[in-house]
Amino acid sequence: MNKIIKRLLFMLLLLLSPMATIAVLGGVYTAFRVIGGSEFSIALSSFIAVINNLKPYFPYLTLIPAALFLLPLLIKNKMKGIHFRK
Repeated sequence: MNKIIKRLLFMLLLLLSPMATIAVLGGVYTAFRVIGGSEFSIALSSFIAVINNLKPYFPYLTLIPAALFLLPLLIKNKMKGIHFRK
């Protein structure tokens, strides 16, 4: 039971990791724009425009890492169930 909870928690974190990455990159992007001389509101609206342009790709950013994790896990579990005869 403990393994199942750990795997589900890992899957949840894997699905949320692109959003966390976007948040960190957004902070860095906004900071560099402000350091470069832009006003904070202009830098933030510029980042929001970038995010709005990338919105159609968000499902792919979350599903691809989850599938890449789930596929080897399923293959590993299937191989455990196969017993080779000599």
